[in-house]
Amino acid sequence: MEKNIIVRDTNGRIIGMTYPKRAKGLVKNRRAVISGEHMIRMINEEDTSMEDNIINVDKVVEVEEKRLFFRPREWNFSKDCKDTAVGERCFITSFDETLAEVYCIGNWGDSLSQIVTKDLILEKNTEYAFSFWLNGGENERLDEICQLHVVFDNDFENRLIFKLNRSFIKPVKHYKGWYLYEIHFTTEDNSYTQLRFVAQRAPMAVMYADAPAAYENIPNESVPAGRKQRSNLVFENGFPEEPDPFTKGISDFEEKLKANPVTNGEFFDKVREAVRTEVNKAEQAEYHRDADTFRKIGEDIKDSVLSEIARAMKNFK
Repeated sequence: MEKNIIVRDTNGRIIGMTYPKRAKGLVKNRRAVISGEHMIRMINEEDTSMEDNIINVDKVVEVEEKRLFFRPREWNFSKDCKDTAVGERCFITSFDETLAEVYCIGNWGDSLSQIVTKDLILEKNTEYAFSFWLNGGENERLDEICQLHVVFDNDFENRLIFKLNRSFIKPVKHYKGWYLYEIHFTTEDNSYTQLRFVAQRAPMAVMYADAPAAYENIPNESVPAGRKQRSNLVFENGFPEEPDPFTKGISDFEEKLKANPVTNGEFFDKVREAVRTEVNKAEQAEYHRDADTFRKIGEDIKDSVLSEIARAMKNFK
């Protein structure tokens, strides 16, 4: 038996799913009222609207919920970012030690990556639940993008944006670096729906997920302090143990420039721009996929730019 009864709070907001037997019990115990064939609403003690529901408790029947699932082969890179998109559809070893097909998108640089569905024809004025596993989506600079967009009738300006990083939306479960999400949205009076995953400045991977009830036997692991929602597909612990050489290099440059009284703002901006350009070159080449090579490239860039800075600063003295 599945959890296929939608539960709403006293204000009508969806707060979860439950089993039909549990839903009937809540109604019989005067803690909820029926608000649809497969839906109940929790009530306050002073709510008197529940009297008529007792005799109709059998209306809470098992009904298949409107669900959408992430199937990688039904997604493609968006034409909106075809010149900057980074990623691939590939097989990896999942948390259960089986091969799973995923979409890996984004990198640590500024490349904007989006994968999208075709225009889906869904039922109007209907609530859908979209389930998926997510790995990654955060960096150490707090400037990443890790989002799910729901676009109706190609109206991109009024799209729904779900922020999947920094605990803006609480995942259903965390297990071995993967985060299980279930996103609910209502189609309203729209004919077409498109789903989009958007990534920038942090890699992320998306994998198929069944309804959350299918993972009840999987423990919900706490996230180690300081680890955050960082990909453990590239780095075992979600991020390099040592400071990222690119970020550390930029920080070193800033300190050196600030310490020199003859360094002006224009010079500082040019140096920072030059450093970021070199960093992006390495990141766009996807050296980050191999941690050792990534660090080596970072050190080479840092040494090269430091030498240029030293020569430039002599000219300012």
